[in-house]
Amino acid sequence: MNISDSDIRLIEDHDQALRVWRNKKIKGLDLVHIDAHVDLGIQSAKPVQKILNEAGSLKEIKRNLEYSLSFLHYENDFDKQTNIGNYIYPAMEEGIVKNIYWIVPGRSKQFEDSTKFIKNILKNLLSVSGHKSKVRRQKSKDREGGTISTKLKGRDFIVSTLEILPVLRHKVLLDIDTDFLVTDSVLEANGTKNIRKRKPWILPQDFVNMLKEKIKNPQIITIAYSVNGGYTPIIYKHFGDEIAYRLVPKEFRERFEKNYQASRYFNLFSSTGKKEYYLKAVKLNPTYKAADNNYGPVYLSLRKLTLAEEEFLKILRVDDKNSACLYGLGEVALARKDYKKAKHYFSSSLKTEENPLFTKTKSKALSGLARTEYALKNFKRAKELLIRHKALEPLQPESYYLLGRVFEKEKDFIKAAIFYKDSIRLGYGDIEPIARLVKISPHFKDKDKDNIIKYANSKYKEFKSRFLRTKRQNLRKGKKITGFRQVEEKMQMVEKKLHNNPIHKGGLRI
Repeated sequence: MNISDSDIRLIEDHDQALRVWRNKKIKGLDLVHIDAHVDLGIQSAKPVQKILNEAGSLKEIKRNLEYSLSFLHYENDFDKQTNIGNYIYPAMEEGIVKNIYWIVPGRSKQFEDSTKFIKNILKNLLSVSGHKSKVRRQKSKDREGGTISTKLKGRDFIVSTLEILPVLRHKVLLDIDTDFLVTDSVLEANGTKNIRKRKPWILPQDFVNMLKEKIKNPQIITIAYSVNGGYTPIIYKHFGDEIAYRLVPKEFRERFEKNYQASRYFNLFSSTGKKEYYLKAVKLNPTYKAADNNYGPVYLSLRKLTLAEEEFLKILRVDDKNSACLYGLGEVALARKDYKKAKHYFSSSLKTEENPLFTKTKSKALSGLARTEYALKNFKRAKELLIRHKALEPLQPESYYLLGRVFEKEKDFIKAAIFYKDSIRLGYGDIEPIARLVKISPHFKDKDKDNIIKYANSKYKEFKSRFLRTKRQNLRKGKKITGFRQVEEKMQMVEKKLHNNPIHKGGLRI
C-alpha cells in the first residue's frame, strides 16, 4: 500500500466522511467501503426538477413531491437529511464516488451464509432508487466464495469480503468503520445483537496487513469510531486509533498510545466501577463521557428498562452531571409512567453544562420533558416545550403530532389538522395521526371535511399497504412482533369511520 501521500482522518460518526471528501474536492474516485453496514440509504427529499426527471409514474411523482415539498417547508438545506446510514448516496449524486466496493466482515463461510441477505439489501436499494438491474453472484476461480454485484445509477456496485477482493492498484477512497472488526457477519450487524458479547473476529494488525495487500493507492482514508448507536462497543473504540497507527506509525503513535491508555482506564472502570478510573479515562479522552459509553441506550431501544436503568446509574454514580444518563433515566421513568421522576431527570439533563457531546441529548431531553408534561395534562407547558423542540429539530415528526393533540384539546381543530398532516408528511409511522384526523373531521364544514377525509383515506391506504407487507415478512421469517393486534384494532376503527364518512360526490374505496 502506498500511503505516503494518503490523507488519514479519524472521525466519530461515519457521515463525517462526506464532509472530508467535499472539503478535499474529490471527484470521480471509486469507494472502498469497509463496514458491516452498506450506509447507502436513498435520501427521499430531492429538488423538484430532479423528481420530475427521475419519476417513472404519476403516483411516484406525487409521493416524492409531497415529501420533498414538506421537507423544504421546514428546512432549506437538503443536506440536513444526511446521516450515518445514507451519506454515500449524496457522494454518488455529487460525482464524488464513482464505483463502490462494499467490503463486508467475516470470512468465506460468513459471506456464503449471508448471500441471500446481501442480495435482498441490493434489490431493495435498486427498488427504492427506481433502477432496474440484475443482482449477480460471481464465483471466484481460484479461491472459495465470490463477489455479488449489480449496477446502481450506472455505477458498478460490488460486494466482497476483504480476502476475496481483487488487488486494487488505482486511486480510491478508503472508508473504514471499526464495527467491521467486531461484527463477524452482516447478519449480526444490528447494534442490538450480542450485547456485551461482541468480540473481534480480526485484530487491527491483521486487518491492516490484509488491507495493505489489497489496496495499493488510497488517496484519502477515513476511519470512523462508530461508537454512537452501539455499533462499536466502547471497549473497542481505540481500534480506530490502532488502525491509523498500524498504517502510519510515526504520525499516529502518540495519539494511539494516549487513547489506548484511556481505553484501559475505562475498561478498568467497567469491571470495578471505581470513579478514579473513569476520571482518568475521560481526562485522556473526553469522548468517553459520551452517550454511548454504556449499554443503556441499546437496552432502552429494546425496552429492557431495568437493564438500561442499571447502566445509566453506573455512570451517574461517578459522573452525576452526565446529561445523557440523566436523559436515559428520564425515558425509563416515563416508560414506567413515573412522571414525577421523569420530569426530574429530563429537567436535570437540560440544566447540565453545555457540552458538544450532549447537544443532541439535550434536544431529546426537551422532547422528553414535553411528553411528560403532556402526560401530566399540563398542556400549556407541553405546547411551549414542543414549539421549542420543533424549532431545534424541525424534521422530527413526533413534536408535530403532539402539538396536534394539544391543539385538539384546546378545540383549535384547524391547527390540530395542520400539525397532524405535518407529522404524517415528515414520516410519523404510526396510524395515530390518521385516526386523529378522521376523529376531528366532523368539526369542519363540508368542503374542508371532504379534503381531510380524502387525505386521511389516501394515507390510510399507504399505511395499510406497509403494515400488511411488514406483517407478511415477519410471518414468513417466523418473527413474533408485539403490538400487531392493537394496530389492527385501531385500523378497523379507522376503516369503519372512513366508510361512515362518505365524500360528497362519491364514496370512499379502501
